[in-house]
Amino acid sequence: MKKFTDPRPIPNGGMPIYGGDFVECLQTEVYRAIVSQYKAFNEPVIIYGCEATPGVDDDSLSITAGMALLDGDLIDVPAFNGESPVYLIQGPVTQILKNFKDQTPRPVMLVKTSVWVSEQPDEGDFIKFFPYTSQHLVDVQRRFLTPLNRCEWFPDFPHAAAFDGTGKGKWEWLGYAVANFQNGTCDLTGRVPAQFDPTVTPADPTFDMPIGRLMGEKKHQLTPDELAKFNVGRTRTDNPGTPIYEANHLKGGSDRGLYLEDRYFGNDKPHNNMQETIVGVWLQRIAYTL
Repeated sequence: MKKFTDPRPIPNGGMPIYGGDFVECLQTEVYRAIVSQYKAFNEPVIIYGCEATPGVDDDSLSITAGMALLDGDLIDVPAFNGESPVYLIQGPVTQILKNFKDQTPRPVMLVKTSVWVSEQPDEGDFIKFFPYTSQHLVDVQRRFLTPLNRCEWFPDFPHAAAFDGTGKGKWEWLGYAVANFQNGTCDLTGRVPAQFDPTVTPADPTFDMPIGRLMGEKKHQLTPDELAKFNVGRTRTDNPGTPIYEANHLKGGSDRGLYLEDRYFGNDKPHNNMQETIVGVWLQRIAYTL
C-alpha cells in the first residue's frame, strides 16, 4: 500500500499536474479514511485474506495473501508456506522519488511491505499464526465492541478447539473465557443468574447486596417445619394397617389398652429443586494480551 510522505494534497514535486497526480491524491485520501477506522482498535488487524490451513503434522502452515494493518499502516501481505508458528511484521520501506523544479529527486511516496519471521519480535506490531490467528477484522472488532466482564450465553462452544483446559479462549476467541471462576471470570457453572433490582424499596432480601453472592441449592431436603400438616392416624399392633383413633381409645372402646404405634411414611431423601433448565456455555469478556 502506498503512502505519501508530503502533507500537501498533491505532492507532485512542483511539476505540472498530470492525471496520475490526481489518482495518487485520491489514493491517499482513501488510504487515510480506511486507516482511521482501524487504528481505533489499537492492535494489528487483518483486513482481508490471511486464511491459515495447518499441515498434516501440525508443524507446517499455509497462509493465503491478504492485507493487514501493522504499526498504523495498511500493508499487503504475501502468501506463506512453511513451519508453524510464524509471525507477520512490517518489512523494509521503499521510497519513491520525483524530480522537483531543480531536477533534484525527492521522496514523495513510501511503499511499505510485510514479511514473515519465525521468531516473535521484541517490539512493534506483529500477528501470530499458531496455527490460526486472533487478529482477523471480525474477531478484533468483536473484542473492541464487547465491554470487559460482559457474559453471553451460547447453546454450545462456538469453537471448542479455541478454548484450553481452563476455559480460556485463543485464536478468534482471544479475550474470552468460560465463566467458571478461572481466568478472572465469575462462576456460572451449574448456576442460573438472577437480576439485582436496586429500585425495590425496601430491598428484596432474597436478591439484596452483595451482587455476586451465591444462593440457592440444586437439591433440598424438607425439614419438619416445611412439611404439610396432616393426620395419618395410628395403627393397631395386633392387626397392622387397621387404624385406631384416639377418640375411641379415650372413650373406653373395645381397643382400650392396646399398644399404639406411630406410623411413618417416606425415606427422608432430598428432592430435585431445579427449574426446567437448558445447559449451555457462558462466555465472559476478559482482559488479554497478544
